Amino acid sequence: MTPIILWYPTMHLFFYLMGTIGTATAQKLDLIFPENFKGKAIVVSDMPCGEEIEIIDDREQLRIPENGILLYKGNLKSGYINNRYFRIDSEEKKTEIPFRANYMYWEDSENKPDESVIGIWLSGGGTSYNPSPNGGINYSFREFVISSKDSLKKWSEFKRSRELERITDSLVAKCKNKN
Repeated sequence: MTPIILWYPTMHLFFYLMGTIGTATAQKLDLIFPENFKGKAIVVSDMPCGEEIEIIDDREQLRIPENGILLYKGNLKSGYINNRYFRIDSEEKKTEIPFRANYMYWEDSENKPDESVIGIWLSGGGTSYNPSPNGGINYSFREFVISSKDSLKKWSEFKRSRELERITDSLVAKCKNKN
């Protein structure tokens, strides 16, 4: 009986410590979006002609351009996430964007956010292969969506996603072929 009694609190303590330590040691990113940006944004990492790595207060600053596609010289690490999200106005004033996830809107969720309020959603990430005559180009990316819950679906429509993917592939190919 003693192993069972000790196992439960020990496992909870282990998971708590792993989450706390993991978040504290995770890559710290501040994603900064234009003031009126809505839609899908893609950050492509390890791009030789990408945005320089800028670090302020021990956090990497990623300034997303108006088209939503950032080619970044830095490496986006996987694992625990320690991101902050902001909008920036013409006077360089930052306003934090609240993080959103589907679990926040489940029926049994306490303090459900308003579905019409805009937040940021982690849409996914991975690697992509862009075939070309000079050999294929692989790249790693992470996707984010700035949207309200009630208009989230429109940003993942096939036609819209395919067009953004085509533009991203083109920018990545130009960057890689330049170097």
